[in-house]
Amino acid sequence: MKLTQIELRTKFKHPKEKKFNKESWPIPELYWSSLKSYNTFKTRKCVVRLDNDWGTDLNKITNQANVIQININFDFKTYFKQSSLDKKKMQLEVLHYGMMKIADMENWEINGLLDAYNNCIERDLKYGFFISKKPKVSPDRKFFINFWCEWDIKICKLYYILYNKNKEEQRRKLLIKKESFFGEFVYYIKYKWDGNTKVILENNHNTKEVFNINVIKHLEEET
Repeated sequence: MKLTQIELRTKFKHPKEKKFNKESWPIPELYWSSLKSYNTFKTRKCVVRLDNDWGTDLNKITNQANVIQININFDFKTYFKQSSLDKKKMQLEVLHYGMMKIADMENWEINGLLDAYNNCIERDLKYGFFISKKPKVSPDRKFFINFWCEWDIKICKLYYILYNKNKEEQRRKLLIKKESFFGEFVYYIKYKWDGNTKVILENNHNTKEVFNINVIKHLEEET
């Protein structure tokens, strides 16, 4: 079975639960993005659950309904004094530590987790990706379009990128901006060309949103 989600969350009803959990989305997503073919047998989801001091429950693992959770200690006081970059570093370290503990107890191979950790470092802890593997061409083949996501611990942004027929970038424009904990919407994006100069994008996550993009109009705004 493949891993479909990794979460980094506080203990339930922790004093910093809301403040921490709001910004703990993109680093687990970046880490997980290297693990889509990682074999976790019956497990589909992992949760690294944080507290200041778990006491005798430290490193305790619960396994229920294909979800594994592990309890790890975390220094919240130090964390909330850090810059955004250093917060992301602390998140990555505790997330990786928890995942390695789970792998050891569940007898999973660890090379995939090491690769995921190294990938995060190599990408400077920046989670950015295209919605489509390849840009979509307009019916008259004069334009291509794709969408680029930048998901950080405070804000998740979605840009559209317009290319000419030679796939040279012509326009990059911010289309959607949401708080980080709403960032999952990027996995529910669908879009299509509506004629030669218009694109319809739908966000089907929770409340449905529809955006109409007139590429000619936006190109004219640049001139």
